[in-house]
Amino acid sequence: MLLLLHFRGRYHPKEFVHSDVEQAALGETSGTTMPAFLNEYTMYFHRGETANTYGELVSWDDDEDAFENMTNEVGMHPGHGLQALEIQQRIYTFLVKWSRGLLQDVPPLTESDILANSGPPTALADITSLQIIALKAPYRIPAHLDLARLQAIASAGVMREKIIFGLSARIPATLPTLWKRCLSTVRSVCLTPKVSRTQL
Repeated sequence: MLLLLHFRGRYHPKEFVHSDVEQAALGETSGTTMPAFLNEYTMYFHRGETANTYGELVSWDDDEDAFENMTNEVGMHPGHGLQALEIQQRIYTFLVKWSRGLLQDVPPLTESDILANSGPPTALADITSLQIIALKAPYRIPAHLDLARLQAIASAGVMREKIIFGLSARIPATLPTLWKRCLSTVRSVCLTPKVSRTQL
């Protein structure tokens, strides 16, 4: 519960919007919930952080990229966007009520000298168990793919193999070993994503 409060309270709701909709996929698959249908509109959650711009509806006639943004998840279909807003409304309403009940004897921050707690450190030095990381994962900020890092690692691997290939071009027996090393480089790029500070 404290992990949920910590991450939801310190990061903007847009960081969780796609994962919130994904968590509700079972209801849609089973037919229990059905997203509303609004054609030729895209809902955006990442364009702004204010109440007026969060969940903004944009017509495909007003923005030529709106349809493409909906399909590549920069934006969202309005039906799923409405689901996300309803889910987040329930989550934050619950957290506010729970916090008020827990802190009912503590004066509000605006009326006292109590400073907001910045929360636990974000370093992973004290986390040694994959089980602990897995247990905390649903409450953390969803992972974001770092394409720049993947490109840099892949480029470095290709450059290294070019050098090795240049040195061993006259020795055909080393080619199978070279290809194995290339494959291991690609696998390491795909299987070791960066743990960024915002994911902790």
